[in-house]
Amino acid sequence: MANLGEILQDLVNESYDSLVGIAQESMAELLPYLQDFAGNEQSGANIFLGFIASSLAADGKLSETEYHFVCDVLQADYTYDEVKELAQRGVSDDMRQSINYVIDNLPKEMKSKALVLCCTFMAADETISREEVGFIRYLVED
Repeated sequence: MANLGEILQDLVNESYDSLVGIAQESMAELLPYLQDFAGNEQSGANIFLGFIASSLAADGKLSETEYHFVCDVLQADYTYDEVKELAQRGVSDDMRQSINYVIDNLPKEMKSKALVLCCTFMAADETISREEVGFIRYLVED
């Protein structure tokens, strides 16, 4: 069985377009569930954006590739500053704890989708840092 580092490396080795597809597939399945989980569309979307923000913030930097990845996955024309602001929201301990709480309370299938989503955003810049691995470990530990 592959360890977490190997799984993350496999994602890093995926093509950019493949990562976009994986993230969009996870988003399509996860977002409606999060909206039901949270009780309304806006709250579910905020949780979803929290996953992205925390993933982008895990290594403390936002690359151009990650910026484009956000725009491509969400099919939106954000400015770099807007995506940077989103990533900065993911830095707070409160955000990380909130995301961890949500993941802990998702059924196994949705938890997998959320973790894959987070990992695709981390792998988009073709590297996985020690901090990013640490963040994923934080999310999967009970």
